[in-house]
Amino acid sequence: MLNYQKFHFSHYYVMDTNGMTTPCTRCECFAAPDDLPGCPYKQRWLYDAEAGYAVRLPRTKLGDDLGRFNQAFLKKEERYRDHRSAQVSIEQPRFNDDGDEVGGMDFADPNVDIEGRFIEQDNYRRLTEILSQLKEADRQLIKFLRAKTPKQQVADFFGITLDGVYYREKQLKKRIKSLPGFDGRDYLE
Repeated sequence: MLNYQKFHFSHYYVMDTNGMTTPCTRCECFAAPDDLPGCPYKQRWLYDAEAGYAVRLPRTKLGDDLGRFNQAFLKKEERYRDHRSAQVSIEQPRFNDDGDEVGGMDFADPNVDIEGRFIEQDNYRRLTEILSQLKEADRQLIKFLRAKTPKQQVADFFGITLDGVYYREKQLKKRIKSLPGFDGRDYLE
C-alpha cells in the first residue's frame, strides 16, 4: 500500500474522541503516536487525496474502525488503478516514426506447434463425423478402449467371448485407420 504520509495535502485535521475535527499542521497530524499504556488501538489516519485532506484519528474504537475502512478502500482503489493501467498499456497501439503500428498484443508462444494444432482439430472434426456414423455398439467399444477397461469386462458387457472382443477391436481400428488422410491411432490407443 502506498505511504500516504509522504503525500502533501491541502488540509490537515485531528479528530478528538467525540468525533469532532480541528485543523492542525502537517507535523501535528503525522506526529509519532502517543504512548498510551493499555490502549488496544493503533494510531490510524484517514486520507482523502481527492478532497486533499488527512485526519489523525483518535485511538478509540471509532478511530480504529474508520482507519481500517479507509485503508481497505484505498487498497481497493490502488488495485483497481493498477489493474486498469495494465489493461490500458496492453490495449494501446504503438506507432513508429513513419506512423505504422508496431508491437501490439503479440502473445505468440514459441513452444506451440500451430500447424500441429490445425491438424489435431481437423482430425477431431473428422473423428466426430466418423463416430456419428458408427453403430451404438461400436461407439460403446471405443469408450471402453479409451477408458482402458479390462477386456473381460468388455466381453461380459457385450455377451461375447474374449476373442470376440479382440476381433471387434481389431476390425474397428482397421476401419478407422483405413480412412484416407486420417490417423486415429492417438485416439484409439
